[in-house]
Amino acid sequence: FPLPGLEMQEVGGFLRKNTEYKDVVFSPVCEVPMTPPFFLSYTRKRVYWITSWGDIRRKLDGLPEGTRASIFVTKDRNPIPWERLRKLSVKTCNEDGLFLFKIPSAVFRGKGS
Repeated sequence: FPLPGLEMQEVGGFLRKNTEYKDVVFSPVCEVPMTPPFFLSYTRKRVYWITSWGDIRRKLDGLPEGTRASIFVTKDRNPIPWERLRKLSVKTCNEDGLFLFKIPSAVFRGKGS
């Protein structure tokens, strides 16, 4: 579910504006499940809850090569080292303390950095 203290409209608008079809969104700080569909109406993207890189690897398994793992975190809540995200990311979106790090799926399949 959404982060405590963050408006879903703000998060939803940020994700809607900064994601494409090939982005699969993951987050260690929030989740947007398929049901109930209320939160999906804001994000237009499902956000998968992760606790490890393995969670991302398993979800990307079998998806097309061009897929990107987009990691959503906030300035105040990010358990992943910033340096690691910046190093792996091919594109970073940042707006009002919300961050989306776009990482090629090849990285999680052992074919990238």
